[in-house]
Amino acid sequence: MNNISKSRFFTAVASIIFITTVVSLNSSVSEIFFLNLQTFLSKYLGWMIILLANGFLVFSIYLLFTRYKDIKLGGSGATPTYSYTNWIAMLFSAGLGIGLLFYGVAEPIMHLNSYPGMIDGNVSYNAGKAIGLANLHWGLHGWAIYSSLGLCFAFASYNKNLPFRVSSLLGSKVASNKNLAMYLELQLLLDWVRFKLVQV
Repeated sequence: MNNISKSRFFTAVASIIFITTVVSLNSSVSEIFFLNLQTFLSKYLGWMIILLANGFLVFSIYLLFTRYKDIKLGGSGATPTYSYTNWIAMLFSAGLGIGLLFYGVAEPIMHLNSYPGMIDGNVSYNAGKAIGLANLHWGLHGWAIYSSLGLCFAFASYNKNLPFRVSSLLGSKVASNKNLAMYLELQLLLDWVRFKLVQV
């Protein structure tokens, strides 16, 4: 708790509670709003989401084949707590296995039935698009996005001994400017909400 900025923490919690309350109390209006927002984002900014996902994938592959692959999280003398086998087992048992068992079938069907941009009566096109969206979420692109952001947090936290928060990733000038850091963290929260809406 000593590492937490109380003003940022309580502002974020208050924002989440406020947004959740407003959405819950106006569920019918919220549903229409979020459906329209999802349609707008997928229609006009879908290209940017695909471009960013591909950018994260290229960045992750770049890290694998350059000198950065030799950086150890925790410092040069750090030793891993778990073996590769244990890490793979944890990945599949904790999140990936459960997600694929359920969403491997549910997500393409959900996209097939409700995703904006589907063509009425063209089942072949719609099925291909639904499978493509599911592959984007569960394939290498999803792994690249999560691993890139995870590596940023891990490096800042374990190698640089910085607090585990978004402002730590943006440099000391941003981290020491509480108003700017709080704005950027709230902006990241809103970006995450937008990203999740596009996935739905």
